[in-house]
Amino acid sequence: MQGIYIAAVVTTILSLGIIGVFLVWKIPKKEKGILLAVVLLEIPMCALAFYFIRFPLDGWLQRLLSSSPGIYRFLTTFYAPITEEPIKLWVLAIPWIFRRIERKNAIRFAVAIGLGFGIGEMWMLAEQFAKDPYIASLHWYQLGGYIQERFMVCVMHGAFTAPVICFLRKKTIILGILCALFLHYLGNFPIYLAGLNFLGLSISTWKIILTVWVQLYFLGMLGLLGYLLLKTHKTEIRREI
Repeated sequence: MQGIYIAAVVTTILSLGIIGVFLVWKIPKKEKGILLAVVLLEIPMCALAFYFIRFPLDGWLQRLLSSSPGIYRFLTTFYAPITEEPIKLWVLAIPWIFRRIERKNAIRFAVAIGLGFGIGEMWMLAEQFAKDPYIASLHWYQLGGYIQERFMVCVMHGAFTAPVICFLRKKTIILGILCALFLHYLGNFPIYLAGLNFLGLSISTWKIILTVWVQLYFLGMLGLLGYLLLKTHKTEIRREI
């Protein structure tokens, strides 16, 4: 087995072991089954979004903007948010799941959606990376960057979805979706700037900037999840009082 696939297995176990503990900690047994179903139902969605939406969209844009490479390159920065964020929400169309979402468990459902989608994304990327002769030659323990990044992305996807679920209970889901799109775009935008060599910085400088940005952004998304979780918890306490 290629190292990239072993790395994907390791990352999956790591994600389920850490994020999964948060999902099932001190919750009713019946809710555990629903959250597990959400995770499993989300796993194939990244590949579906990539191959059936993003891939055809990219081909169409390349033909349309063949004489305007700069515009084409800029528009590609919107691919991930506009193809991934809406499709993640398809599980909300399942009545059995939708009816179980309450204010007190909204963040758990968001994290479950993000975890499932993130696991699917890490395996889709592993399949693509395996085609690269250099990556295919690496041992799994040489792919620490992949393992770390893919774990963080599982958390980030949950953070992107959290505003949607929270606003869903307030009947303003469109605002929640816009928040998700913005957060996702914000995370990826520095990569676009690095590709442009913005400000004329060296490649090594941009690598440092992107590394720092990813770490800070990850902490920011953790903070967002913590804030929303605390806010929903306080609201429930007030209601009980």
